[in-house]
Amino acid sequence: MSSLSITPATLEFWLKPGATYIQSYQIKNTGQAPVTLSTSVEQWLPQGFDGGLSYPGLPLDLNFSLTNSDLHLGSSFILNPGQSRQLVLKISSPAALSPKDLYFTFFINQQLATSDSNTTNLVRLGSHLLVSVSNSESVPSKITVSNFSFSPLIHDTFFGFGTFTGLADNQSDFFSKIEGTITISKNNSPLLQMELFPNNVLSHHQRTISCLNDSKPVSCRLGPPLWPGFYQASLSLKNSKETSTINFLVLPYSLIVILLLIFSSYHLIRYIKPYLARH
Repeated sequence: MSSLSITPATLEFWLKPGATYIQSYQIKNTGQAPVTLSTSVEQWLPQGFDGGLSYPGLPLDLNFSLTNSDLHLGSSFILNPGQSRQLVLKISSPAALSPKDLYFTFFINQQLATSDSNTTNLVRLGSHLLVSVSNSESVPSKITVSNFSFSPLIHDTFFGFGTFTGLADNQSDFFSKIEGTITISKNNSPLLQMELFPNNVLSHHQRTISCLNDSKPVSCRLGPPLWPGFYQASLSLKNSKETSTINFLVLPYSLIVILLLIFSSYHLIRYIKPYLARH
């Protein structure tokens, strides 16, 4: 479904029990042929530590409908080449719903015929909805970081990269973003600060930390050159007083290996040279 686009791709909002939220979506056909589409909503659960998810077929905890006068949720419509259409999704929360996080995907579906024309494949383009059902919009962050580590603990001065890893843990009932930094110090003097990428950590779930680089998530890597010595790395979160600290060592062991090889080669040549001269 590369010829279709949906905007926005992700939606995050707070919803009071008994309240309604209205969101408009822009669907565009950028291809060269008309397409027949339909809409649906599915609830999902987080899976793994890297932002994965699964659709176990849960009944929807919120009520969804389209407010378009000529279109209902699940009904079909046609988009011609280059055509855009606005779909307006209405999301309602039952008044008796207890405060918690709920996660959904608003799907644009297309049935594609296979080569034998006897069966069809369902192709879907989705926009994720992260909904916090709560009586208060101000929900405090309760993210902590565990298993903060650096590998390798003995890092080379001139070659290779060391990688910081850790798990952001959210034990609250509502999703929250990771906001924090990793500060690298030597002799108690800060040398470098790495900003954590603001990934969402979903309710009662964990997520691997990553760093921010040009608005994109990347591995938290430390590269050469570094002066030999002991270093300290501290991970601190914006809304927490806790700091995770680790130590690592930088040595010029690649240079040491090269010097040992030169030294060994020199003595080996000195040892075998008299033997070769006699023969």
